[in-house]
Amino acid sequence: MRIRPEVYRALAAIPRAEFRRSLVQFLRENFDDAKAMPAPELEGSVDLCLAKSERYGLETGQDAATFTVTAYLLGLDFDRDFPAATDVLLSPVLASPDKAEWLREWTEELFRTLEART
Repeated sequence: MRIRPEVYRALAAIPRAEFRRSLVQFLRENFDDAKAMPAPELEGSVDLCLAKSERYGLETGQDAATFTVTAYLLGLDFDRDFPAATDVLLSPVLASPDKAEWLREWTEELFRTLEART
């Protein structure tokens, strides 16, 4: 019996599709404006974030989720709009978990700073 390569690709896509669904669900459950967003728009945004996170070398689901939530909070182009984020994400010396941890801490600090100013 021979299994065609496209069967392997289809099987590999199942966990990714489940992860994508869970990430969309997480955003809908935690952000009111995500609840109001049309499903195709939110799913497209999540797909874009997952593709970007892969390009930046974020290897685990948790790391990709951190990138996606950061993008949801700061904008889909935060990785280009904030030079510090660009530098960290493109760093060849930082590992995936280090990049994700930096994103989480940086985003929290950014929101604390903004909150203190209001």
